[in-house]
Amino acid sequence: MARLSLALFGGFRASLADQPLVAFESDKVRALLAYLAVEADRPHRREALASLLWPERPESNARQSLSQALSALRRTLGDQAASPPFLLVTPQTLQFNPDSDHWLDVAVYRELLSACQRHKHASVADCDECLERLHEAAALYGGTFLSGFSLPDSAEFEEWVARQRERLHQTLMESLSALADAREQRGAYQHALLYARRALELDPWREEAQQQVMLLLALSGERGAALAQYEACRRVLREELGIEPSVETTQLCERIRRGEVGPPSQAKPLNLPVSLVPLVGRERELAEVAARLREPSCRLLTLLGPGGAGKTRLAIEAATRAALHFPDGVHLVSLSHTTSVEGLISTLSQELGLGDAGREQGQPVESKARLLGYFHGRRMLLILDSFEHLLEGGTLAAQIAQIAPGVKVLATSRARLGVQGEQLYPVGGLALTPQDGGSKTSEVYPVAVQLFLEGARRVRPGYEPPAEDAPHLARIGELVQGLPLALLLASSWMELLSPAEIAANLARDTTYALDFLAADWTDVPERQRSMRSVFDQSWQMLTAREQGILMGLSVFRGGFTADSAEAATGATLRDLLRLADRSLLQRGSMGRYTQHDLVRQYAAAHLARQPDGGAAARDRHAELFVRLVLAAGRELLGPRQVAVLREIAPEADNLHAAWSWAAELLRVDWLEGVADCLEFLHNWWLGRPSAAERLFLLAAERLGAASAAAKAPSRGHLLRLQGSLTSVAGYFGAIQWQLERGRALLEQGLEILEQAEEAGEDVRLARARALQRLARCLSNSINRTEALAVSQQALALAREVGEPFALWQVLPLYGFILMGMGRYDQAREALMEARDIARSLGGPAPLANTLWHLFWIPWGEPCAAGMDEVIHEMRAALADPGRPGGIACGGGLVDDVLFASGRLAECQRLAEEMLGPGEHNSPSGWLFALGRAQVHAGQYEEGMANLEKVNVVKRELGLYNPYRDDTAQLLFRAVLARGDLAAAERWASQALKPNPHSSAHGGGNDAVELALLAAARGRLGEARDHLLFALRAYANAGDLPAAVPYVVPAIALYFARLGQAERAVELYAMAEKHPWVARSVWHEDVMGRPVGEAAAALPPEAVRAAEERGRAREWRSTVEELLAELAAEERPGAEGGAS
Repeated sequence: MARLSLALFGGFRASLADQPLVAFESDKVRALLAYLAVEADRPHRREALASLLWPERPESNARQSLSQALSALRRTLGDQAASPPFLLVTPQTLQFNPDSDHWLDVAVYRELLSACQRHKHASVADCDECLERLHEAAALYGGTFLSGFSLPDSAEFEEWVARQRERLHQTLMESLSALADAREQRGAYQHALLYARRALELDPWREEAQQQVMLLLALSGERGAALAQYEACRRVLREELGIEPSVETTQLCERIRRGEVGPPSQAKPLNLPVSLVPLVGRERELAEVAARLREPSCRLLTLLGPGGAGKTRLAIEAATRAALHFPDGVHLVSLSHTTSVEGLISTLSQELGLGDAGREQGQPVESKARLLGYFHGRRMLLILDSFEHLLEGGTLAAQIAQIAPGVKVLATSRARLGVQGEQLYPVGGLALTPQDGGSKTSEVYPVAVQLFLEGARRVRPGYEPPAEDAPHLARIGELVQGLPLALLLASSWMELLSPAEIAANLARDTTYALDFLAADWTDVPERQRSMRSVFDQSWQMLTAREQGILMGLSVFRGGFTADSAEAATGATLRDLLRLADRSLLQRGSMGRYTQHDLVRQYAAAHLARQPDGGAAARDRHAELFVRLVLAAGRELLGPRQVAVLREIAPEADNLHAAWSWAAELLRVDWLEGVADCLEFLHNWWLGRPSAAERLFLLAAERLGAASAAAKAPSRGHLLRLQGSLTSVAGYFGAIQWQLERGRALLEQGLEILEQAEEAGEDVRLARARALQRLARCLSNSINRTEALAVSQQALALAREVGEPFALWQVLPLYGFILMGMGRYDQAREALMEARDIARSLGGPAPLANTLWHLFWIPWGEPCAAGMDEVIHEMRAALADPGRPGGIACGGGLVDDVLFASGRLAECQRLAEEMLGPGEHNSPSGWLFALGRAQVHAGQYEEGMANLEKVNVVKRELGLYNPYRDDTAQLLFRAVLARGDLAAAERWASQALKPNPHSSAHGGGNDAVELALLAAARGRLGEARDHLLFALRAYANAGDLPAAVPYVVPAIALYFARLGQAERAVELYAMAEKHPWVARSVWHEDVMGRPVGEAAAALPPEAVRAAEERGRAREWRSTVEELLAELAAEERPGAEGGAS
């Protein structure tokens, strides 16, 4: 494929396959290419382009000139042969293809600056990656945008060029200023002068640039040159603008003249240790610490974090970078063996060359005064390492900072120093997910994994992880929560073990994992050779009461509130504060406390050694959360539903732990009290079906063992609960697309309920709910008839029992099954009854769920007004009173209907809101929703970036489902739209598995995607077979109308590739009656554009006639006609839908 290169800085230059393009017919053709390339983010209407370039002509003549210019441009670029093409052409619009093989200097320049803006750093001056980006951008700017190029007869085009020039010039000046500032802060004055002088050459009247050159010359020791620069500035301003320099410029000149600005005094050499392990992943922290040290108000800064967080390493690196600002030196003093304030005075005096002041017997006051007096008038940085060993020395550190304004104290500690004026900088684990705007390496691996790899390569040189190691590397990072020392200790095992084996060892019981994290390093103190030694030190610093509280808190999962801690352990706020001050707890922004998992494991090991093995602590914990659920009671279904969910959802992990303990103890009353809430919570809020399946199955198995040994009547009671929980486990298995496993458990649950009934239990309600779950499982398969029969049984039982919630659970599913069989009137009747019941229940979730089911009736008709009406009612039902326009719960349902109706901008806004601060439920689901909307909106790069994060997040949360990879399917769509067919083949092999029994439409949707790929490859016979498979799948499901938005656009593409342009236009016009197709850029790029290109060869009146016929077509009859037509062309032995 030939690459197109466009250079618009400094003029207009174009080349194709490294050969200059000079055969442009006119400057108007060049202008068209330049405009489209720079404004490539959207399609442009043809009439707007014609008006832009030929404003003086009548519209019809201008459009004809545009068509001629377009034809000439496509010939020059060889666009017809390019794959993907450089230009996206439809009868209405033109767009430069952002996914074509091209290079545009302006686009690269802007992306470099955007990457700097996106990158998370405290200051660009402290970020090497962004400084390199700014340098590259400045180098790209080879002159004024389109210099020497103009269209005198097009004022609008000239205005556009002028606006571009001004914006690009302004961003260049800002970049050069930032580069000069950064080099100045690092003492590289000559380097800074290069940037400042270039800015001055471009804009000699800009006084900020004049001031910067003057300052840098003075700092470089060129005082005379700095004063001469002032005179040059005055002359330029007077001659060109008739003004004098500003007050600020003049004052700077006077300060230089008086010698107040000049070269800094020579800093003393550093006496800091050099680590053999590079610092990985701390760029943001380094920048923020450096910024803090430059603040005049920051005199005493404590790097606060647990043992093994890398505080010392961070302090040394930050001090090295900041050394230029401390001409009297940087001194590192370790307090790990210091046991008294007198010892601290002695150690400091020795480090500073004052002799051993601590040995002046009987003169402690004089020793301290002598030390404090030393700091007067000095500018130095004092690093006091491991301060947790001598917290009573905090007063001395504060005194040093108070009496010597030029001295900064940087402490590292596991505990706060507890003095006024202390500023804290928390240091935690390394990032477990790739960071936006990071280096190429960090885009591949999270920084926690990068550090592990650094350590691994010390014992296994040249190790490059194969793809199968990636999930195990991520798991290692998760298990130690990114703690640097733990990562390095774990990596030391790479000499003997694989990443999978290391992860398995870390996931074993707590005692083993802590002992596993150890190494025989002789070059570090023994306290840093194992995580147990690290935590032993912290443990010994606690009182007996604090140790007891920490043990009690180890039974919590996922954090806790102060009230919960008090109820379970008796901890007061003061106790929690002391543990937090010692880095053994962290307080989050939502008022919850968390523990590092290794700290929790260490405390749990101590708890297990208590006489009762920790049973009392677990009892108190479980009872606390069972009471929380029981107090919620029926409110979970009523008007306070959202408030109750928000109260319970943060405690999900604690609820899981309480449930597991209840199952272990066979506390049937606890299990019964919590079961419905747990099921509802996972259905409506958490989105963690695999965890839910495990929890319910665990309890069901425990109950099964108990019921086998029990006698009536308790046996029937146990069997009823066992059958219900088995059914719930099957439901959660089924919604992970493990339909066979799910169905087996659901049927097993019904069999157990039969045994319970034989034992004398009333199981009607439990059976109704179990049958509803089974019907839900069956509705995801092709066998709609069986699903309907089971749902009818469930409905009859629910009506017999008369329990409104059970009846509501069945009706929406019953209506949905009817709808999928094309029985729309019956479906509407069932759903309207469900809506009435949902309204009577009062909770927003049942109503929204019912409306979601109702939405698909106008969607299948299609009726855009009907869709909009349902969406409006859904949003009203789920509105968050605390946030105008916000969604309180069930946002995934709203996203589904917005997406299906083509309202993609609203989908993106909703997803971004739900991913924002304070929204913690289902991050992978909302990343998926955002990526899905972006792909269909044509924002392929952004969509792919978000989708690639989805499975990372899912693996972190244990949600990854290899059996149904919808993420891969969307990535397939994105790369297909971009024309990357090799990547499309790879994603298709992972995502597309058409199977007549795999889903409600028998794998028909997957077959459509494979047809698109085959058509793109030119394999039209294969494409036809896939399309026939898809139509038959919809016909077998009894839902032919639903095939229109999915299958018909692809069939239109098929006919376009066959050369049947009018047929293609007609079918695509019919499909565009559906808003999901009409509003989708992805549909336009993959199917609409090729249809439009085929139509370009037709007379305009033929195109209009075909479009009118298409819009007049009836859905069902058209699909039946296409099914018959494709079946008549079927190849013998063809197996459409095979991947």
